[in-house]
Amino acid sequence: MVAERATVPVVIIEGHFEDPDWKAAGWTNEYLKLKAGHHAVDVEVRQPGKRQFGNGIKQTMPYKEFLDHMDAGDETLYLTTQEAGWIGAAKKGAAGLPPVVEGPLVHLAAEFPLRPALAGNLIPSTINLWHGCSRAGASSGLHHDAHDNVYALCRGRKRFRLWPPRAIERLYPMGTPAKLWPNGRVVYEGQGAVCADGVDAALRRRADANEELEAAEAACARGEPGAEERLAEAERALDELLEESLRGGWQDDFDDLEEEEEEACLVGPEPTPPSFSRIDFDLPEGEIQRRYPRFEGLASGASCEIRPGQMLFLPTGWWHEVTSLATDASGPAQHVAVNYWFHPPDNLDPSAKGFGRPYSCKLQGTLGAAAGVTDWISRASVLAVMCVLATLTDYYHVSHPRVSVEYLGLEGLQREYGSDRAYIRLKIDADLRSVFTWNTKQVFAYAKTQFETDRNQRNEMVVWSSIVTDKKDAWLRLPSVSQQYPYVFSDQGYGLRGKAFNVTLVWDVQPFVGRIYSGAKSFGPWTISEDYVTLERSKR
Repeated sequence: MVAERATVPVVIIEGHFEDPDWKAAGWTNEYLKLKAGHHAVDVEVRQPGKRQFGNGIKQTMPYKEFLDHMDAGDETLYLTTQEAGWIGAAKKGAAGLPPVVEGPLVHLAAEFPLRPALAGNLIPSTINLWHGCSRAGASSGLHHDAHDNVYALCRGRKRFRLWPPRAIERLYPMGTPAKLWPNGRVVYEGQGAVCADGVDAALRRRADANEELEAAEAACARGEPGAEERLAEAERALDELLEESLRGGWQDDFDDLEEEEEEACLVGPEPTPPSFSRIDFDLPEGEIQRRYPRFEGLASGASCEIRPGQMLFLPTGWWHEVTSLATDASGPAQHVAVNYWFHPPDNLDPSAKGFGRPYSCKLQGTLGAAAGVTDWISRASVLAVMCVLATLTDYYHVSHPRVSVEYLGLEGLQREYGSDRAYIRLKIDADLRSVFTWNTKQVFAYAKTQFETDRNQRNEMVVWSSIVTDKKDAWLRLPSVSQQYPYVFSDQGYGLRGKAFNVTLVWDVQPFVGRIYSGAKSFGPWTISEDYVTLERSKR
């Protein structure tokens, strides 16, 4: 596994991690209810008659309620990635980067290793729990990830169809590839400059500049010729990079967000992530070949299956379609896996030396992982100190927003301007005070409807929004709110009557320093009236 670490998947058939912390293989639903049943989870909802999840429709419920659905054999729900709720600062690895634990695993963190010995010096990005129920098989759709993966299967089976990163042009990605790094990391147009280990190129330049500063200081200490000039140049370069990050980066991010929100009220399907394939494996193989002639057929890929007690190592960029299903035809239909995502290594040296240092940069996935953060503070300008403090705040601040949305009814449903337009009334209770820190400039909260019509498989339309600039105003209690003008809830035709819809409340947090991040909760589904309802003009 050392020699092939960054090139091919590896099935590990002789058991899970040997770390003494690993106890996940023995988790039962009753035990999970006891330990984490109160934890609120966002659960994907599969549409009736469809094999694939990943349609963006989610439902929030206590984990205990989800487990009750699993025990009842409900195959329409799937627990996947969650909002990161805890950072394992007390168990951080030698490189200094705390791995992030998601969802119910927050309450089980003592029962699995945060940095498994098997992974060597790879740095965890996210650890999450996958839990579903499917006897016939539920598909993930063909896609690739931006991280190195380890799937540790506790229950059920997982079948993988696999294609290497170099097959990307034959697999019809949704996005336009701009760069394929040697380790398999793919960068798509619109994602900016991203390095092979997933680090933003600007952060990488700052880390490189910091390393050069350390080297220049050491040269000065040794009295090398020209060391003073080298040190002065290194200090100038580092200050310029840090100031550049504050001059435009975060302001431009929010400008882009405002432009995106102005367009959010337009009808249209939500863009699928660029790392997903356009190929639908539910189609007959002949139809797949007709629609996607560059695809060389299912036989062109590799395949494998893992069972309870086994693991799959999947390097970054490897395309995979995962079918999750029961252990056997007569056994329980549930499937449970613990999934580790690691920052992809960019040092492909297959020797023991390369295994010991898988990343070529000290940054190793994040600004906070650099071993010299304290030294940065001691010699950087005030602007640089703000960068570091903002980054540490983002990593260590854990928010617990309490959000609920209720559908109170329809104020109107009319034919207008060649389409159906609905006017809905909502009850919104969103306590967002916990997302505020010293570094929070403002929070943009908005509610959007999500629905399917005959013309568009997926539609999203903003119906309400609010900007909050002060923590004391961040508890939004709106017992009855009408759809806001000029937002519309409409169909490009006459297809809204009788349609089901969800409402998702989103909050985008803009910091004074750093990048915007978001949270969201979905509610529903509800159904629009089968009959048109005349809207009173006083309610427009």
